[in-house]
Amino acid sequence: QSGHLRLSDKTMSKRSASEMSVPELAPLKKLKVADLRALCASCNVVSTGVKDVLVQRLDSLRKERSSPVKASPSAAAPRLFTASASTASRSGAATPNLVSTPKQRAEAFFEKYADESRTKIGLEGFMQLTLDLAGGDEERAQLPETTIILLYLSWKMDSPKFGEISKEGFKKGLDAMQSHSLEQVLQNRAHFLAQLTKVTHERSPLTYQLMATDPFLNFNNFCFELLKPEGKKYVEKDMGCAALSAIWTQVPGKQSPHIATFVEYLNSKDNILSINGDQWKSFVQFSKQVDADLTGYTEDDPWPSLFDEYVSWRKEKM
Repeated sequence: QSGHLRLSDKTMSKRSASEMSVPELAPLKKLKVADLRALCASCNVVSTGVKDVLVQRLDSLRKERSSPVKASPSAAAPRLFTASASTASRSGAATPNLVSTPKQRAEAFFEKYADESRTKIGLEGFMQLTLDLAGGDEERAQLPETTIILLYLSWKMDSPKFGEISKEGFKKGLDAMQSHSLEQVLQNRAHFLAQLTKVTHERSPLTYQLMATDPFLNFNNFCFELLKPEGKKYVEKDMGCAALSAIWTQVPGKQSPHIATFVEYLNSKDNILSINGDQWKSFVQFSKQVDADLTGYTEDDPWPSLFDEYVSWRKEKM
């Protein structure tokens, strides 16, 4: 009923590990984590890890079974990928399922989400990536903690538009992040976000003066360009509010004292349908200059009218 391929635990328990058949890759991807783990256990495959790891293990097992191999003295030994990583390391044996190159891991990572063309990740794959980043929790997938990683990945992978990533951009991004699997991306989340706050200085080849590069500003500007509808100069309010909430609550040291009330204000005004580029970029300076109690704001400052209206709304509520 849920649209997911279901497995019967009773059926699996009646069959030996050698007899248990493993579905093709596409049906495997439709299985729920609990079903994947049950199938792994029945096939004597390690059943811990996130969904994409379980799918990869089972698909590797299926391919191994379908490939004819010559009998050897070691044929009866337990499969290397069923052992712990420390056991495999001590054995000194080569194991493509545990020891793979970054390029191989990146390829497998991309293939999980690629569309039929195999040249890019489209909207459907991007939505699945979103869900996987949230551990399969649909509600968590909508939260700022997940949104910020989607925006960060889109930035590092030079996404042409939100919900689409080219194969080349995906792999270049993973190389730049030094993370070649979903697990590594999740493990390094804090490091990625911390990097957004590290301003660097380089000497201009023309003037020989030191030029500052602020990754947070670059990231913030990229997000606006990413989220704009094609041919437009604005971001729709709903998407803009979600992105701003992620950017200004999840990056360490960049929390805006206004983000919650600013988003509340935008959502309270039915006549506000979008956020333009000037407003988006001005929010950076507004967050730096104006305190939560509005100290630092003066009517003489050339803020976009949206901010003057926001301040008036805040004062009415004080």
